[in-house]
Amino acid sequence: MYMKFIFAPIVVLLLAGCATSRNTTTLTPLDNGHELKVAVGHVLVVELPSNHTTGYSWGYRPAEAPVLEPVGEAAYMQDSSPFGMVGVGGTDIWRFRAVKVGRQALRLEYGRPWEKGSVPVKTVSYEVEVIP
Repeated sequence: MYMKFIFAPIVVLLLAGCATSRNTTTLTPLDNGHELKVAVGHVLVVELPSNHTTGYSWGYRPAEAPVLEPVGEAAYMQDSSPFGMVGVGGTDIWRFRAVKVGRQALRLEYGRPWEKGSVPVKTVSYEVEVIP
């Protein structure tokens, strides 16, 4: 009887997590070059390894006819590290919402933002088709 009371809240939390993630897809460098279909209103979360201590970060290259729009600013989450450690990397996190039907290459580039005209060190691109 006691076990039912322990597992019931856990099951409810797991189901709630599934319900909130139904309209969200997370993409990583492993998905680079992949095509995906999403519905209008769907949110794409792009998580890319980065190290801001080197001056490098990921930047979004806007499309000419976008069907995705950024949701807020990109976030940076530093990896956990011992106190006082410097040069620690992390993850850049971007969020995009599908706002209208169409196709778009979602492209992000890794470089130093102040070095205008330089070639990015890395790029990722995801072909996204937004459906009704």
